[in-house]
Amino acid sequence: MKNRFIHVIAHRGYSAKFPENSIIAFNEALKHPIHGIEVDIQRSADDKFFIIHDENIILSNGFPVPIMNMESKQIKNIRLEGEPIPTLEDLLKVYPNDRFINFELKWSIREKDLPAIYESITKNIPLQNILISSFNPRLLRYFKNQKIAIGLLIGEPVDLVPVRSLLFAVFRLRPKWVNPPIELFRTKGSSFFKALLFMFQPFVKYAFYTVNNQNDYLLCHKYASAIFTDRVEDMLKIVANKG
Repeated sequence: MKNRFIHVIAHRGYSAKFPENSIIAFNEALKHPIHGIEVDIQRSADDKFFIIHDENIILSNGFPVPIMNMESKQIKNIRLEGEPIPTLEDLLKVYPNDRFINFELKWSIREKDLPAIYESITKNIPLQNILISSFNPRLLRYFKNQKIAIGLLIGEPVDLVPVRSLLFAVFRLRPKWVNPPIELFRTKGSSFFKALLFMFQPFVKYAFYTVNNQNDYLLCHKYASAIFTDRVEDMLKIVANKG
């Protein structure tokens, strides 16, 4: 198979060296020749959007609280590894509009939130530089209709993924990207999943998560058009050396 150029995308920013999903992690990632970054969007109780992966925030008393049950004023006072939790607007104010960005919509996001998210991101970022991804296919249809590239995420553990539902979602949505976990290659059913990857390769692009070393890269490079990584500099060197 002819080698393709593989894009390196910073997973939650340069998260191996800086607090994930923080402004400093994004800025530091963009100092390197990556394609762009991936970020997670969650919703607060008062319908503000924050860049954070986990559904729960562990408060100082040790109790986890769902972010969608917290008011934005409370969230803004929290520090994770010393860094504030940025709002979507905080990110968009500083993000260069000539760079690619993947927004992953988490489970707190509802279908009625999508127009507001669309309006915010498209005011700042050209459509061609945006990818919207989610494990929830229902959230992706809206953005496909708005001519924005969508990526269907495949969850973990892969062995428990309902294959029939996954195939139905791919056929129905026809996403530009499918984003599988690197662990797909380490499951008992890896041969079956590799056959699926090969079968759909003419029709979709694959971006694998989370690829952090040479072994991971060698598992996926025959199929990958992009990789998500925490280890930005390491993976840039590996991709450059392996081609």
